[in-house]
Amino acid sequence: MPPRTNLPTRDRLGWPMTAGGRPIWRPAYLAVVVFVLAAALAAGLIWRQEQYRVHEARSLAAMVAAERAYAIHLRADRGLVAFPDVLASARLAELEEHGYAYELARLHPDSREKEVISASSAAALVDPVEEVLAVPDATWTLRVAPAEGWSDASGLLWKSALGLFFCLLLAWQAAWQAKLVAAAKAHERTLELRVAQRTADLQRFAEVTAHHLQEPARRVASYAGRLRSQLAGRIDDAEVQVSLDFLSQQAGRLQELLRDVELYLAADQPRGKVESCSVERTLADVLAQLAEPIARAGARVNVGPLPAALIDAPRLTDILRVAIDNALRHGRGDQALRIDIGGEQSGASVRYQISDNGPGVEEVYRGRVFRVFERLSSGGEGTGIGLAILRRIAESAGGHAWLEESSGGGCRLVLELPAGAQPPEGGS
Repeated sequence: MPPRTNLPTRDRLGWPMTAGGRPIWRPAYLAVVVFVLAAALAAGLIWRQEQYRVHEARSLAAMVAAERAYAIHLRADRGLVAFPDVLASARLAELEEHGYAYELARLHPDSREKEVISASSAAALVDPVEEVLAVPDATWTLRVAPAEGWSDASGLLWKSALGLFFCLLLAWQAAWQAKLVAAAKAHERTLELRVAQRTADLQRFAEVTAHHLQEPARRVASYAGRLRSQLAGRIDDAEVQVSLDFLSQQAGRLQELLRDVELYLAADQPRGKVESCSVERTLADVLAQLAEPIARAGARVNVGPLPAALIDAPRLTDILRVAIDNALRHGRGDQALRIDIGGEQSGASVRYQISDNGPGVEEVYRGRVFRVFERLSSGGEGTGIGLAILRRIAESAGGHAWLEESSGGGCRLVLELPAGAQPPEGGS
């Protein structure tokens, strides 16, 4: 059984879910989160604005108290303080008209007890601002505070109500957007499933078609060869002989083409156990299979160190066969063909290089040759699928493939694959 994992999965609407099958996000959950965050932000803003308002109100009250205290100080005589005149000059009664409560008190010079000289009411002031002034033989203190208190209850109420309304509006908007996203994700998932199903159907159809066409192609090639052998020496017409040769040749080409089509369609699926494979041993087998074409081309193959790769053996064989076959077909130039094969490991990847001393490929065409049925010339050999098979195998295995210019001016095929386990030094 596969190991259990705690990674989130997704439900049929595309919402993340925990390993236990519970949804991580839902529109209602998102609305609650948005509401809580918005409410916290609104409360913070309201509290800060209220603190600023109280600070400004206290500053204004302090200015009023200082102004009245200064007026009292100017009217106070050095010897005797006339209370009616002093209180009249301070205009304390006007404070009530402006919404302030006040209290003017002194400390008795003998008992040091507080004596109220004048007050707006008998009720104690709440956290008033104070202004202390010195008069002959006494110390007076003027206290001023808003009659309704420093807090603005009605203002806080409507601000809180307005903030709550906007929090609810944001939460509703978040839930609505979440529902739209859920619907879009569900539609996207449905389209992906449809595309995947149709892609699988088309690939299956292509595989079955290519497989079933192999038998008619084989029969055409077989009967063309049989007909040519039966008519050998009995037909003097050269045109008939050319036609028979052409028929046999095209039947063989059709078989080769169908074989490569099957390989391309199956190139992204492992055909065996993915494990650390010995590239040197696999290459030796491929070179043995291609011994006749190599000898016919008069090619010299130089093989260097080849680190192991992490891939299934059948597809590794296909990659190397395609690479060598491509060099044999397209690496021929004015001089004897030389093919150099080597590799090196770089971190978690291994990079193999198959170089030839042929005419090479212009840089503008190095990406096109990996397309299906893409060839640089219409009269060349091959099916035009080989390099496409090679790149598809490499990419499905976690690597890549590309062309470069070799040091000798020819072409270098670079193949990158995941690195396999390397044998210990000194081991066989």
